[in-house]
Amino acid sequence: MYRFKHIIILSGWGGYAKAKRGIACILMLTICLVANAQNNPFKIKDNLYEKYQKLYPLRNKKEVLDEAERLYREALEEKDDKAACIALTLPIYYHFYQEHNLGEFDNAAERLKNEALRTGHLQYYFFAMSQRVTLLLNMQFYLLAAKAAKDIRNDAERLDNDYGRYMFIRAMAKIHQIQNDTEKARQYF
Repeated sequence: MYRFKHIIILSGWGGYAKAKRGIACILMLTICLVANAQNNPFKIKDNLYEKYQKLYPLRNKKEVLDEAERLYREALEEKDDKAACIALTLPIYYHFYQEHNLGEFDNAAERLKNEALRTGHLQYYFFAMSQRVTLLLNMQFYLLAAKAAKDIRNDAERLDNDYGRYMFIRAMAKIHQIQNDTEKARQYF
């Protein structure tokens, strides 16, 4: 009986007006969310994603460095931390494809790692470390690549990050695979 009284009271004009306002608020919130939707795989602002898409094919050309810096600054202005990290992947790609200038690559990787730590997007931190392992393997610096892979493991443990642990396993598998040690590579795959 008690519940029935409240239903009758809520169904009066006062309850109807409140329900109408509530529905209007939900509708407005839905419209706002749809208007700000990010319709791209990175879930960053669409305008920044479009610029990244245009720059990605240029990742092995020198002009990508200046454009990536512009994209990075714009992402910071728009307070899109993930887009800022993504912009900093472009210099890593550029230096990766160049004539193995490890110093420039390491500078770009360090910058991305610092930004990833600052913003909490640690997948980009481990991306930079993993790319370094691959670059060292391409340069046939196997011992340095093994050390870089162990650095991934140490940082993954320090940061308690499962993605970092996974990147360590992949790096070790690559190292053993490139040295034709398929048995050890399988242990990691």
